[in-house]
Amino acid sequence: FFFLSLSLSISLTPWMRAARFKKKATDPSSMVGHGGGRVASLVRVGGRNVGFDLRFPGDGYYPQEWAKRMLRDREPIPGLTGGWRLRAEDHFFALLYHALVHKPDYAAAGKHQVLCAMLPGPVPSLGHADSQGGKGEHQKPGGACARLLGSPRARETLLECYLAAHGFCPTQPSDPSAGFFQKLPGCEARRVPVALDEAQWACSGEDCERDIVSHCLAPAGISLSDIAHRGA
Repeated sequence: FFFLSLSLSISLTPWMRAARFKKKATDPSSMVGHGGGRVASLVRVGGRNVGFDLRFPGDGYYPQEWAKRMLRDREPIPGLTGGWRLRAEDHFFALLYHALVHKPDYAAAGKHQVLCAMLPGPVPSLGHADSQGGKGEHQKPGGACARLLGSPRARETLLECYLAAHGFCPTQPSDPSAGFFQKLPGCEARRVPVALDEAQWACSGEDCERDIVSHCLAPAGISLSDIAHRGA
């Protein structure tokens, strides 16, 4: 429900800033305030209540400028009138950020298969014994997923590159129930990504940002355009 949360945030941001919400059984969606910034939400889907967390730019769950850009650059869902989703690039890196920054254990975050499915090539499996130390991983040989996400350091390097290219740094969520387990090293200093020279790093603008991220994807033999909603 990440897409839903971001799309709804455009109209619901003023509500989210209120102190509390009261549940109304007659409403198609209900929000129950827990105080301290935490809001649990329910929406009726197929006749049953489905819970999700509603996020908005400025709540610290994602860097504010990135959250704004994700909403700005959203795309229509094919075949669903009025439906929106994140573009594939934002979906991929937002899930990677979520797994590394909000969760204490990448494997337990449960996003590996989704991330790999957005990349070309085979989808390796990942054992849940993996902590950030890498135990329990069972990667198939080769493939963009294995090269980009096959070790804790590879995952961190890729996320560091993406955040640095855009000038983003991990932020502390205002929701006290949301985790914040990793403040990536070198973020504030905007460390030059590995194998990127100073001239490339000195450019600015969104085209330049994309070039930097593409450079960091290049060792896996893919480009930003290869990240896609497979089967959609």
